[in-house]
Amino acid sequence: MSIGTPALQRALADDPVITAHLESGTDVVIVEGVVTGSSIDVNVIAAYDKKYDWSYDVSAYGPLVEAAPSKILAWRPAGWAGRESLQRSGMWKFSGSRRG
Repeated sequence: MSIGTPALQRALADDPVITAHLESGTDVVIVEGVVTGSSIDVNVIAAYDKKYDWSYDVSAYGPLVEAAPSKILAWRPAGWAGRESLQRSGMWKFSGSRRG
């Protein structure tokens, strides 16, 4: 994943615990975990570029971050703007992940 700013990269060096989520307010996925490393592997970046129709520049954005999930929460509401309860929901926990 891309984490954006150099300030955030420095903060993760001190505390590698992360929470990441989709931008959607109705199709929700929240991932909790810990940063395990980074990658400048050209094959990983090429896959990222293809998936996001992007041209990721490591010199501008820094390396991509590798993370191990400890918990994932997800839900999809039903009806207009999610006003009719939930269509689906789930929570998954992963053992073996380092959690700060």
